[in-house]
Amino acid sequence: MLLPAYSSSLSAALNIPVNISTGCQGLSLRYNNLLVLLPYQFAHLNHAVPNLRNLDLSYNQLQSLQPGHFYGLRKLQNLHLRSNGLKQISLRVPWTWNKLEKLDLSGNEIQMLDPAVFQCMPNLQTLNLESNKLSSVPMEAVAAWTSLTTISLAGNSWDCSPSICPLMGWLKTFKDPKDISMICSSPKSVQGERVVDVVRNHSTCAEMSNVLSSTAVLILTSTQILNITTDVSPYDYTDLDFTESPVDGLTPSSTEEIPFFLLRLSFFLSFFLSFFLSVCLFFLFYLNNLQHPICS
Repeated sequence: MLLPAYSSSLSAALNIPVNISTGCQGLSLRYNNLLVLLPYQFAHLNHAVPNLRNLDLSYNQLQSLQPGHFYGLRKLQNLHLRSNGLKQISLRVPWTWNKLEKLDLSGNEIQMLDPAVFQCMPNLQTLNLESNKLSSVPMEAVAAWTSLTTISLAGNSWDCSPSICPLMGWLKTFKDPKDISMICSSPKSVQGERVVDVVRNHSTCAEMSNVLSSTAVLILTSTQILNITTDVSPYDYTDLDFTESPVDGLTPSSTEEIPFFLLRLSFFLSFFLSFFLSVCLFFLFYLNNLQHPICS
């Protein structure tokens, strides 16, 4: 269903006609100059159109959004938010969107991704992040993309420093890595080059691979935990052919090496403990002499 494009009032735009079928599965609110969504704005649609599967809010002027704004749309599967000028999507209240499968956030101004938002979408399959202002994606966010089968990442401001490694490590194991048309925006020395080429040719993620080669535990949600062991490192960039297995090229010697920073940490802790014990023994000896002076 397409509502009149001339409506600029959110309340007016959401006045569902009385003759609408309860079996309606699609609702378009494109080009309505919507500026903000209120909490529980769509709650009444749960009764008016209980079978709503598709909601299109593209080409409005929404600059911030929370998944809770769509409370009541429990059956919604596809949400389109293209070209809104969105700067952030956050999660302020507990929310789980089990049915949502497709999320279109392309053509916005998003600079950072909140991992909690994607953790509340456990069955998300298609994610479009084209033409935003992303420079990197945090590890917690990519760890939440457990069910994605399609992702679009072109047209962002990718920073080809080690901050890009969590995303590239995830893409290397992605089942459908066809969208590798990511271009570096920084540093200046690699502007305009493909991200995948820079990561491979400059060994951008080699150092991070060594740091993460020891066993680590990454919390996905309060009940889901992913173990990253020395056997498989998501940051092994000896070869960035995305069709190969992420464990190809690993040898026993490479996985048994102890990271240098761990040796330094062990040395520092040993030195600190020795110094601390020495000071304690000195004060104990001093106090003992005060209480029991040695007579000459």
